[in-house]
Formats: sequence, C-alpha cells, structure tokens
Amino acid sequence: QNVLDRLRRTLPQVTPAVIEAVSRRIEASPRIRSTWSGDRASVREFYGALWRAMMLAISAESGKRIILDSSKSSRASLRRVSALARLCGFDVRVIHLIKDPRAFMWSVMRGSNRLLETGQQELRKGSMSRGLAGWVVVNAWVHITQAMNPRIPVMRLRYEDMIGDTPRTLRAVGAFLDLDLQPVIDLVADQRPFPPGHGVGGNRMRRQG
Repeated sequence: QNVLDRLRRTLPQVTPAVIEAVSRRIEASPRIRSTWSGDRASVREFYGALWRAMMLAISAESGKRIILDSSKSSRASLRRVSALARLCGFDVRVIHLIKDPRAFMWSVMRGSNRLLETGQQELRKGSMSRGLAGWVVVNAWVHITQAMNPRIPVMRLRYEDMIGDTPRTLRAVGAFLDLDLQPVIDLVADQRPFPPGHGVGGNRMRRQG
C-alpha cells in the first residue's frame, strides 16, 4: 500500500488496472490483448514513466538498491527485460535459471500443485505437450532477448548446480550482481532458517510450512 501511495503522488491517475493494461501492451506476447489504447509512442513513454516511478517507490519503501523480479508468466512478460532497460533506463541484469527438461517434465507429470495439496493427482489432457512447448519457448526467448539486447548482462544458472553446490553458485551470483551474498551462504552452510521476506504466492512446500 505504501508503494502505491508513493506512486500515486507521482502519477495520480494510476490504478492497478492501468498498470496491468499498460504493462501488457508493452511487455506481453502479441497474442495477449491489452485494454490500453493509444499510439505506441505515447504508450511507451507512459510505460517508462510508470515503471521508473514504481521502482523508485519500491526502492524508497524497502531501502534496497536492487529489486528482483521473479515473474514466472512468460507469455505475459516476454518483452519485460528489454522494456525495463530501453524505456526506463535501468541497469537490468538477467539470471537465466534453467532446469533440466527431464526434471521439468517429471514435475508436469505429477499434475497441478493445487490438486496435489488436497491429495489429488490429475493430469489434464495436453499437459505434457503444453509443458514441453512452454519450456522450449521460455528458454529460447531468453537467448533471443540476449541477442536483441547485447548490452544486458545475462548469467546462465543451472538449477542442478544451485542444489548440488549452493555456496559456490551463490558466490557466482553475488559476483554477477556486485553483491555480498556471504550472509546467505552462511545460513545455507549452517542449515539455519531464512528470515521471512516479502512473500505473496508460493507452492505447496511454502504453504505447508
């Protein structure tokens, strides 16, 4: 709420619906329609002003200089990286976390997380093919974005390396971000719990404590 209050002091006309519509118009796959009309030049200008104000509000409220965007929905944010860099002028760095496709497909085969929470297991028709197609598109798009935006640094990070040698992987991430992650590495090494952060969603592991 404090972030939105700060944002409205800069852009009084902004509502969550406006944020959604403008962002989808600029960031999303062309197949996703946006309710925001207007010529592309004016929309791009407004998008830049909106997200500059939004990030400054988040930074001011949190006291942090680095903001992590962990959005998962690739169709809705395919062009976000290049938009934030080009239209907002941010120092954008990409961590491409990639999971072995066999492990990813195993997760798909297990069914919906929501159903698994209730003890059910149901694989919807076409889930396997949609899952595989999604994995290919998402990871291919990172390479396409990198080719189209050669000045944006990209770090390729294997999920299996993160699990297999977490301290070494976190040190590499810290070097990439110019950030000291030793306190995090110490927590992992000592198997101590992480302090709670800003969590909204999450999978069944988080919701089960």
